[in-house]
Amino acid sequence: MAEIVDWTKKYAEENHKRFIRMDTTGENIPLINYYKNAGFIFWDLQSLEILTDFPDITITLK
Repeated sequence: MAEIVDWTKKYAEENHKRFIRMDTTGENIPLINYYKNAGFIFWDLQSLEILTDFPDITITLK
């Protein structure tokens, strides 16, 4: 798991991204706590139907 978070932070920095959005399904409290311990801020639990205005992005890991 740490590799994903580290890669994401590095990718964001190298590509001048101001924000990183980390999602999880359901009320996955252990994963939410993991993200919080990695320095992310937990905003809220939301239904995915509400979050329809985000662009579709595919990132291929090498």
